[in-house]
Amino acid sequence: AARAFRTRAVTTTEAEYIRTGRVIPWGEPSASSSGLPREPVALVAESGRMLALAQQRGDNAKYLAVFAE
Repeated sequence: AARAFRTRAVTTTEAEYIRTGRVIPWGEPSASSSGLPREPVALVAESGRMLALAQQRGDNAKYLAVFAE
């Protein structure tokens, strides 16, 4: 079965987790551009839904998180 994927830039909090491997406490705020809370990457990883972290891309070296849809 084919899988659908969605990709978005990670938040500063998530990037810190990616860089350091520090576990983000559950419920730690991570605001999106709309002001709504985003699920921290640690929660996604612990729930088993995170499939991959893309390589840094471009001059801004933005991280991307890839999730199963």
